[in-house]
Amino acid sequence: MGEGCEVVKRMRDPKVIRLRKRIELVGSPKMADRGRGWQGTVEITLRDGRTIEHHTRAARGSFSNPLTREEGPEKALGLLAPVLGAKRACSLIAAVWRVESLKDARTLGTLCRPA
Repeated sequence: MGEGCEVVKRMRDPKVIRLRKRIELVGSPKMADRGRGWQGTVEITLRDGRTIEHHTRAARGSFSNPLTREEGPEKALGLLAPVLGAKRACSLIAAVWRVESLKDARTLGTLCRPA
């Protein structure tokens, strides 16, 4: 699994925690319209007052903008680790990638339950 399993450690890094405290998430009814697809706008205000903005029409991981083979496991880990724990989440992701060679599919069910 490699670097993907390090995501949980990085999220606990004091520098990352300090940065997360400076982020404000603001919802928009326009962006929630399913007819418009999964899109979003990010606006960053720099310390000197300048603003940088970027609009994404197709969110990363959507049908129109799919994840790469490397990005998929990293995203899955971020979603699974808080529920299953990092070690079990990594094991589940690895098992899914080699599902054709599993001797017993019940292995996946076992890995889907928290330890």
